[in-house]
Amino acid sequence: MTDGDHDEERDPLLVRPYLRGDAHTGDGDASIQTWPAATTREVRSHRALEGVDDRTAVLLLPDKPRRRVTQRRVLVLFLACALVLIGATAAAVTHLRAGGRPSASSTLPEAPIPALTGLVPSLRPSPAPVTSSPVPRKSERRSASASASATSAKPSSAPASPGVTATVEGGKSAIAPGNAVAPERPSVASTGAIRGQNGLCLDLDGGVAFEFNHVQVVKCNGSGAQRWTLATDGTLRVQGMCALIVGDGTVHITGCDGRQTAQWRVSGQLLINGSNGKCLTDPASGATNGTGVTVTECNGRANERWSLP
Repeated sequence: MTDGDHDEERDPLLVRPYLRGDAHTGDGDASIQTWPAATTREVRSHRALEGVDDRTAVLLLPDKPRRRVTQRRVLVLFLACALVLIGATAAAVTHLRAGGRPSASSTLPEAPIPALTGLVPSLRPSPAPVTSSPVPRKSERRSASASASATSAKPSSAPASPGVTATVEGGKSAIAPGNAVAPERPSVASTGAIRGQNGLCLDLDGGVAFEFNHVQVVKCNGSGAQRWTLATDGTLRVQGMCALIVGDGTVHITGCDGRQTAQWRVSGQLLINGSNGKCLTDPASGATNGTGVTVTECNGRANERWSLP
């Protein structure tokens, strides 16, 4: 490497520019080299360091008592709202408690009469006892309306009629008071429509089998709601449920559980309930479609007679 190469790689030399006067120029005309003058402005930070005091600005802050007063007002307002809310809640709870309790005088729905296991006494006076068998076998039983005695040689399978001796559990016989009857169980079940007056048939309301749906009479239409079975166990069935009477004498359906109020017997054209000896009746005598049937005292009227299957 030569010196010329070194010269090419060296940094350029910085030359401070200046002007030279001509030879014939006097000293007075010589150019004066000028450079930027140093700043004479003082920096505030420097002055602060040098101890020069500046004027102090006073910062005004809001009074603290006013903030406290505002906080107090908010707190008082919050407490007042809380008290109002608590009072309203307590009043609502008291009202609900008072309104939710059932009144002692409110009318409760009448429950179905309980199942009976024996003969039900009637308010009608009992006729004189009649001996059902010539062979004497003494047994006594007092009825609710009058004391009576009857004898029987052995249990009889014949149905009891109003005012005659009926066989009860244990081989004992008793007088059937009034129209109370023992249910007759047919040897063969029969199924079909049960017709009343004016072309009306015994019918399950709406054709829907649910607990305590009521029985009525409507125009005969051959539907399943009018297809009744007089079963061998003494029940009157429709769509797998049994007809029974309730406390007001109306007829409804329920599950077939063997209760006495769901027992029926046939006597000619009469359907007689086994719990009280009353006859199935159309109260409207065929005049009104959709009338609910009841049981009434058997008196042979036309509205108690039915065309059975």
